[in-house]
Amino acid sequence: MRGPLTLLLALCLASGCGAALVIHREVPRPAAIPARAYPVVYVAASPDGASREIADVIARHLEGGGQARIVRVDATSLLAQAAEERVATLALLVTVTFHEELRTQMSSVPTTRCAPGAPCYGYPERMPVDVPVQVGDLLVRAFDPRSATELGRAVLHQEESEPSPFAAQLAVMDRLRHQAPEIVDVQAELVDVELDPTSDADGRAAIEDARAGRIHAARIVLEARTQDAALDAPTRAALLFDLGQLTRIDVDTSASDPVAEESARLASAEEAILGAIQLAPSERYERALVQLRAERTAREDVRAQQAAADTNFGTPPP
Repeated sequence: MRGPLTLLLALCLASGCGAALVIHREVPRPAAIPARAYPVVYVAASPDGASREIADVIARHLEGGGQARIVRVDATSLLAQAAEERVATLALLVTVTFHEELRTQMSSVPTTRCAPGAPCYGYPERMPVDVPVQVGDLLVRAFDPRSATELGRAVLHQEESEPSPFAAQLAVMDRLRHQAPEIVDVQAELVDVELDPTSDADGRAAIEDARAGRIHAARIVLEARTQDAALDAPTRAALLFDLGQLTRIDVDTSASDPVAEESARLASAEEAILGAIQLAPSERYERALVQLRAERTAREDVRAQQAAADTNFGTPPP
């Protein structure tokens, strides 16, 4: 059984993408710091107000959306206190740094020019201007408290130059405050899944099915059409590419083993896209292959994070 289509379909008419159909699809992105996989999380901050504020934002976010026990401690005793726990424990150290940079930008400066015997006139002159930019970086480091080994780190970067240095720094801090919780959660990332226009009549019909949301029907048509030995290389490549892209998103929700179904489906999609590249190399095809491989890795990482959480919390696998 194929589940209801939750993909957004749009005809891409922007310059550079031709008339290709673009399917907007949500792909999971693993947590940069998988803190939710641990029953106990210790949170500490570097000794400054900005670091303490962001550390508190992360701690409150973890407290509000999970089963973990969150412990706030001073940075000097972070690892020592966390190491006393008898269950899987993660230690987080939060550091926020600010600095100012001068960036040269071209700006319009009002200028007046006068010439003998002629009226003066004004005009905007383009001139280089040094602009102070407020730069903020959030660094979250994750440690195994017993071995003091750093398990991973995440960095967020923000900068602003207007309307004043003070206001810009406040804006940077506000953005970091809103982004910080994303570090510990799995995120959904919207990606564009392109289809290649084809001169083949059956291929065009399949694309119309895809536009109407009939992804599985379109995939079946393309599977049959790519077997035609009379097709020339560019046409077969376009059909194989479209087959691979539709295979990526044609999820069988009735599969008894969703992980096996996903693995087999994405492997089949990659095989079809590789076949297209071998027949007619294309930047579009190569871009899709890189995207697909990144998606497979991301999904594997998300499953690994969930498996770690099941183990640490003592939850039996489904």
